[in-house]
Amino acid sequence: MAIYTRRALLGLGGFTAVAVATGCTNAGAGSATGSSTNQTWSHALTGAGGQQITLDRPPERLVVDTYAVGAMWPYGIRPVGYWGYSPDDPTTVGVSDLSTMELVGSDAEFDLEKVAALGPDLLIGYSSDGIGWPWWSGADVIGQATKVAPFVPITFGRLTTVQLIEEYRLLARSLGGDVESDQVAADKQVFDDNVARLRTLAAQKKLRVLPLQANVDGLYVGVNLHVLRFLAEQGIQLVTAEPTKPGGAWASLSWEQIGDYRADLILDFESSTDDARANPVWQRLPAVAAGQLTEWNDKRANHYGNYGAWLGTLADAYEKAEPL
Repeated sequence: MAIYTRRALLGLGGFTAVAVATGCTNAGAGSATGSSTNQTWSHALTGAGGQQITLDRPPERLVVDTYAVGAMWPYGIRPVGYWGYSPDDPTTVGVSDLSTMELVGSDAEFDLEKVAALGPDLLIGYSSDGIGWPWWSGADVIGQATKVAPFVPITFGRLTTVQLIEEYRLLARSLGGDVESDQVAADKQVFDDNVARLRTLAAQKKLRVLPLQANVDGLYVGVNLHVLRFLAEQGIQLVTAEPTKPGGAWASLSWEQIGDYRADLILDFESSTDDARANPVWQRLPAVAAGQLTEWNDKRANHYGNYGAWLGTLADAYEKAEPL
């Protein structure tokens, strides 16, 4: 059984050659589009440098990561296989029925033989660099996987939340999904309404909002994440910190440091632990003591229905909170 475990991405030159051979080429940056003419299929991504994926026939069998499962399920996209970290996490997969597809990779493992047996036309997954899935190993698995099917990289870091939602929506459309249904339109209206409400609240009430993830061994402040960039665009005043790694998404803090980061409203990451929340330091934070906190997550399913509902919850919490 060919199972590959997590290692640093190495030997990317081998992957590039395979990607070109399977029809992946680089195009100028532009809006995502998809087309199918004369039995060929082509789709241009917004992220990944505007990369264009071209196949000699429309893809039908998809093996994707859990981000893609959750994001495209509302449009009727039904993959035959999936992989991911915590692959059954409902935050990421949403209402998707995982029993309808085969698990080919969980956490740090990826089963290439299972992928090949499914006969996919396309692999779709999150990519930090526009080349491959970050937790695949080097040229061995990347090169072999892309001999089975070309890889479509979805790059979160370069997109805003709306752009990311649209990246998946337009990809789903090019794959034959129904992205104009009454439900999708209704979800988009709720999303737009809650964005407008949040923008109005942010203009009326200047609250300091701190995005936190709390664990027993320390705390992490969200810094460079698409959902936080989106909130800043709406006028939300985020409490910032210096990322632990230059350009990184998180800043690591000790429990002794958190008191220096004053906040009126805390965004409490869904995976924060109960043990951390029981810490007296956490309990003494002014926003926690006042009950002014609400949940957040940067890994939720990227479609309008999911984000529209969360933005409503956030707007409710923002409206009730007061400066401290």
